[in-house]
Parts: sequence; structure tokens; C-alpha cells
Amino acid sequence: MRTIEGPLLVLAGAGSGKTRVIVHRIAYMIQQGVAPANILAVTFTNKAAAEMKERVADLVGPKVAKELTVCTFHAFGCEVLRHYIDRLGYPKRFGIADASDQASLVKRAMRDVKIDDRRFDARRVLAGVSRAKCSGVAPIAVNHQSSRKQQSPVTPSGGASSASPGVEGSLDSGRPLASSGRPALGVNGAEPTSRSTAMGVPPTPKPEGLGDEYDLITSVVFPKYELALKAQGLVDFDDLILLPMRLLKEHAEVRDELQDRCRYLLVDEYQDTNRAQLDLLVLLAGERKNVCAVGDDDQSIYSWRGAEVENILCYDRHFPGCKEIRLEQNYRSTSSVLEAANAVIAKNEARKPKRLFTSAGPGEPLQLVICADEDEEGRWIAREIARLIADGRKPRDMAILYRTNGQSRPLEESLRAEDVPYDVVGGQEYFDRKEIKDIVAYLKACQNRFDEVSLLRIVNVPARGIGDTTLERLGARARALKLPIEEAIRRSSEFEDLPAGAAARLQEFHGLLERYRRRLKTEALDQVVRDLVAEVGMRETARMSVQSAAAGARKVQAVDGFLDSVKSYAERERSPSLDAYLKRIALSEREEDGGPQASAVTLMTLHAAKGLEWPVVFLCGMEEDLMPHSGMQGEAPNLPEERRLAYVGITRARERLYLTRASARLKRGQRMPRTPSRFLEDIPKDVTELHDQMAPAAGNPKEEGRAFFAGLRAQLRGSCKS
Repeated sequence: MRTIEGPLLVLAGAGSGKTRVIVHRIAYMIQQGVAPANILAVTFTNKAAAEMKERVADLVGPKVAKELTVCTFHAFGCEVLRHYIDRLGYPKRFGIADASDQASLVKRAMRDVKIDDRRFDARRVLAGVSRAKCSGVAPIAVNHQSSRKQQSPVTPSGGASSASPGVEGSLDSGRPLASSGRPALGVNGAEPTSRSTAMGVPPTPKPEGLGDEYDLITSVVFPKYELALKAQGLVDFDDLILLPMRLLKEHAEVRDELQDRCRYLLVDEYQDTNRAQLDLLVLLAGERKNVCAVGDDDQSIYSWRGAEVENILCYDRHFPGCKEIRLEQNYRSTSSVLEAANAVIAKNEARKPKRLFTSAGPGEPLQLVICADEDEEGRWIAREIARLIADGRKPRDMAILYRTNGQSRPLEESLRAEDVPYDVVGGQEYFDRKEIKDIVAYLKACQNRFDEVSLLRIVNVPARGIGDTTLERLGARARALKLPIEEAIRRSSEFEDLPAGAAARLQEFHGLLERYRRRLKTEALDQVVRDLVAEVGMRETARMSVQSAAAGARKVQAVDGFLDSVKSYAERERSPSLDAYLKRIALSEREEDGGPQASAVTLMTLHAAKGLEWPVVFLCGMEEDLMPHSGMQGEAPNLPEERRLAYVGITRARERLYLTRASARLKRGQRMPRTPSRFLEDIPKDVTELHDQMAPAAGNPKEEGRAFFAGLRAQLRGSCKS
């Protein structure tokens, strides 16, 4: 099929070459006369976008490729806002709040409505705000009946039992958010059977609003959080999608201009889109509906961060008249791996039926390994990896995947014991370091004088004698006089109730910011930032914040690394600016996932492994409550998504796949028996090979006796607990 006009859905199974489809489609469109400037291709990470653009350049040439727009959803939204955000009442030079900024604003909003931010987790409230925004909903409906049943102790000022008022930026007040953000599940986490599920379309949750106390808190905090963002000239990451939507809905001239520019839309990893991103695509597509979506509903594993599998399952509902193509040939794995993956995912009712196949042979059977406990599981995997390395495998060819980060401890200990190099992906990110966040806060405060979160973060960093009492009294004055906090700092000499000497220190701090704001307008960015870091003594502060000399040296190295980052940016860009640099690192911080090192075995969660592949994969913890997971933070288990997650894990393997489980695990100090994962039962026996480490060696009575008594002791322990 050859088509470039109208909507198209490409269902690309795991390992079927979906990126190649997008790249060759772009090249074909240009060959057919489509102007490169009229093509917009969006994906979810900067790494994926860069790879896509590089591969397009190989086909059409770098000069033509430069005219294309290939970027992430959020980078596109940021670019739209850079041109048009003032039409929504925001300053042209807006800032992007990072996770720390957002948490601070939520805590402040909670305190404003008399909610104890020590009792209730502000980050969980923030997750509720983000979930509402990703669903395209601004005002959050509250289920009063459910709230009364919960007998929530939360009584925010202003009345917790009333629904939150609409806030500026509200989108669709008629579509309240379901508490879980996804369809309700039936018995044992299974999706309820209905006519819609039989047709491959999941049921739409009833608009019952929100019920638990965190949802109630979120509904009250939401408008205050939004107001605080706007007052400081900030947007959060979700606003990079929502505010462009508002522009397209409310400003016809902006809509016409963007629709004329983005005549052909291509979306990678479409199954990961949320409702807000779908709405943005529909608005951009307009009447032309030239949207090509490439994705795989069987790999939709991010509902916890807002992704809606319904977007791909109901594609023809949003883009009527769409053509559909299925890519089912896998170019990655052996047929044994694919048979296992097909069998596991086939149990999901709400999916687009497809069956992966390959021209490669069956390869080696899947290795099913049963260990006594998590420590033995770790030791067995480490010994097997050491054996494979001795046989010529490189460490980088192997990965250990698990459902939760908490499973890595025994694996790491065992790999160390075997002297196997490894890399745990998903540790602390560079821009999450305190010393880096402090420097970035200085730059944000210089760039945006209304950014109170950044200002209050660094007003006493390094320590300059401005304590909590000073800030509390200064804040009270600012609220009473309705002043921005920086204006209150500038006028601090007028406030007699401040501690002795505080006003002078506050004004010295304000003078520092003003001096560097002036320099940033006329001098080289990298030199100004280097001078600022030196003048405030950020290296010394970072070094003195820890006792260990080695840790202090690492912190200083991180500061120097940041300065090198600014210098590199300034040398690359034709017109470098602080505003553009801050936006760039804000997007990179939220969009990029860590990658594995080149010379080590990779350890990572199944969620982080999506899109990657290795010749050898160990998928460990194949037990009920882990794979599938029993649910987190009181949420019901989402069995269809857990099944998709298992499918993703299985299809990461190219040549060899090990599925390991423990017969018992330590939980809260007690050794608890474990049940094999139901997904193991789905895998055809003829593609597997069993290794039971607890089985006695044949013809060894001593081993048989040990196994008998070990099993008897385990049964007795289980009986006592029950």
C-alpha cells in the first residue's frame, strides 16, 4: 500500500522496524513533492528524535533534513509557546518548572488551604495534578458520595466537599477524571467482559469523579497551583501540551498558521500518547487529517504516567476513514522467543490481533529457572553470566530485567562476588544533584524575577545569614502588600520587624542578581555563568556540604561539568541565550532516559527497557505479585498492562532468554512462599527447558533427604503463619 494523504495507522509489532517505516515514509513523501517544512514528526525522547532525523538525513541529505521538524511532543509545544504564549497572558520569556519547583508550589498551596504537607505526600498530590492535565482535564470532579464513604479527615479551608472551581486554562470540564486514570478491572485484575471488549475496544470508565482523600486534596490544590505557576511566569511539563491546545482552540489565526505549516503529521510510539497529546494532534490535523501513527498496542505500558491504550485501539474513531497496516515480521528474536511472547499477549482481550513471526530459526529454548530464594536467584544469574563471559560473550550483550528497583540488591551483591561489571540504569540523574539544582536556580532567578521558587531556594545558598525567621516575616509583608517576593526583598529596608542586619543582606543578594542580569544581556553566556558560580562560591559550598573528601571532589566535579555544559552549548549555538539553555535542560531532564554503559551487564526495570534489545536477557522475579505486580499505593492491579509488560520483557531478547523465579522471598523480615507467575503457564512447554535448583541430584539420597526436610520446614512455617 502506498498512501500519503489521510489518516494511517501502522501497527508495528516488537522488532518489526517501526522507526524504519517512519523514516522511509518521510523520504517517500519528499520524493512525491511534499515540502520538508510541512512535515512534523514527533516522538517521546530527544534520543529517538535525533536518531530519526539522522536516518532521514542519510536518505534525503542533510540540507533537506534540516527543513524537517523532528522532535518530541514537548519540544514542539515549547516552540509553539515561544512564539505565541503571550496571547494567553503569560510573559514571552516564560520558565519551565522542574519537578522540585512543582513540589514546592504544591506544598505551598497545601499550606494555604490548611492541609498538612508532612502528613500528606505533596508529590502524590502533584501526580494527581499531572494525571488530570494529561487527561485533558483542568477542573477535577469530586465524587462526594465516595468521599463520605471514605470519611476523609481532610478539611481544607474553603470547604473540602465542594468541587474545585474552574481555573484559567481549563479544557474540558465535562470529562472528569477517573480515580485510577484507566478502566476499572474485574475479578483478579481482569478487564470486565463486555461487547466493547469483545470487539477489541476497552470499556470507557464511567464519569464517577474522584473518591479518595488524595484526589480530594488534589481538587482543592489544583487551582492554587495553577495560579502560582502563572503568577511566576512558569509553565510545567504538562503545560507544554495543554497551552498549545488552548492556543489552537481559542485563537483561530494561530490554528490556521500551525495547520498550514504542519500539513503532514507522523507520530512514533503512538500507544504511549495521553489524551492531551491526542487532542493536540486532532487540532493540528484539522480537516486534512494527514496523520500517520506508528505504534503497538501490545507495548502500551505507561498508563501510570497518563498514556491511554484506547488512543491506538480507537484510532479510527478519532481519525475516521483511516487505513490500517500490520507489521508482524520480527527482525530481532528467534522463533522460540516469539512463540512465548505471542502466547502471553494473546490472553489480552482488548487488543489489535497480530502474531509475530520470523525467518530466523527456533534458536535455543527458553531457560526456566527455579531458585530457593532471591539470594540464590541472584547467585545463579551471576554464575551463569560469568560462565557466558568465559565462553566469549561480552558483558554489554546481557541484561537483567526486573519489575521493581527493589529487586536489584541481591543481583548486585552476587555480580560483585563474581567480579562481573554491571551498570544499574535509573540512578540519580545529573540535574537532580543538589549542587546543580542550586546553580540552575540562580540562573532561573536571573532570567525570571517572578520565579519565587528558585529565588527562595537560593536566597541563603551559600549561607548568608538569611534565616527562616527573616523569610517568614518577609513573606508575610509581601502577602500583606501584594508584592512579588523579589520586590519585597528590594524594599526590605522599609520593614522594621526583620532581624537586625537582615535587610542589608537581602539587598546585597538582590544587588547580586541585578548585576548578573545586566551582564547576561551583553556578555558571553558561559563566562557570565562561570563568574556567577565563582562569586557565590558554589564549588566551596558543594565541597563543604559533605564530610568525605572523595564525595566533595565528586560534587566539585559536577559543578565543573555544568560549566562545561554551558560552554559547549554556547559554542554550538549561533545565538546562545540563557532562556533557550534553561528550556533545553528542562526538556532533557524530563524526556531522556538513562542508557546502559558499553562494557557492563545492564540492570534495569522492564519499563526502562522498552525500545532496547540484547542478545541475552534474564527476566527475573517471574512470580505472582511481582510479574504481574499486585499494584502500588492502593491501586488495583492492571492485569492487561502487566501482561503487556511481560510481552515487552520477553521481546527484548534476541538469542537467549532466561526466566527465573524464587520459591520464597524475604518480606518484612519473614521468608514468604511465592507462587509462579501465571504468565509462565501461558508459554508453550515445547519452547522451554526447566532448571529446578531445588530438585535433588539423581541417585543422591543425601540430597533427596535435605530437599525433603527443607520442603517440610517450609510447609510448617507456612502453616504457623496461617
